[in-house]
Amino acid sequence: MKKLCLVFLLGLWLSQVPVAAQSTGEPQTIEIPAPSSVARPYRAAQAALDADDPETALTFAQRALAAAQEEGAGVDMIAIMSGMVAELADYTDQTELAEMHWSLTEDVYRSAGWDDGAVSSIWGHSASIAAYTNRPGLARTRLARGLEILGEPNQENWRYIAEIRHFDLRLALRPGEPPEGYEPAEPAFRPTPPFGATAARAGVEGYVIVRFDVDEAGDVENVEIADAYPEGVFDTPSISTVSEWRYRPARQTGQAVREEDLLVRFDFQLAGRPEGE
Repeated sequence: MKKLCLVFLLGLWLSQVPVAAQSTGEPQTIEIPAPSSVARPYRAAQAALDADDPETALTFAQRALAAAQEEGAGVDMIAIMSGMVAELADYTDQTELAEMHWSLTEDVYRSAGWDDGAVSSIWGHSASIAAYTNRPGLARTRLARGLEILGEPNQENWRYIAEIRHFDLRLALRPGEPPEGYEPAEPAFRPTPPFGATAARAGVEGYVIVRFDVDEAGDVENVEIADAYPEGVFDTPSISTVSEWRYRPARQTGQAVREEDLLVRFDFQLAGRPEGE
């Protein structure tokens, strides 16, 4: 757990914080001061985490956040400390406390003028923690909050929406762990779809999420569009391409079996060929 906990914010306050998604849209470096009143409990939280004691880490993280607020620290440090409390609260099953601090982190981001994409990433990250701690329903609720922040997809925000929708569909289709002895299907032949001259000339970008099954022989079946933006623009080449894919079939205790509800996302970007995830 300690390798995954605090992925979002742990250690970012140490000296300089690279930020790739703020209101300017350009990467920046933020100088974050570290008052001793904040540094001491923060280090204690880190030590507790290293000792696999997240409850004690949470107590010290809350002290660090309180100190940062009392010191009148900048919004960057408060966001870091609030996010740290939120993560630790999630890992210790204190959902109400976690939700309060994820919301605080969102408010701090907004007060700093960060754009909707950056703000929505808070909820995407919090959803990943909920999923990791086997709470798919909570994860999907948090993803819905991220989508609410972003609004309708457009040529500026579609990448953020694609990430969230892909994650949400995975949770919806496969909320639990596979059975013991299960080996998922592995790709053997997976070309990518063409961009399309019409969309390229129009300067249109977007994504497609494709759902499909793989039978016991490794052939792809039941290919369909699970989500796409813009609707209908990249659907046909995506379906045609995935229909040609081949897999080494899934296995259950060594026996080839059918695997259903696989997902792949293609990001159609003008900088190069579409990327599949």
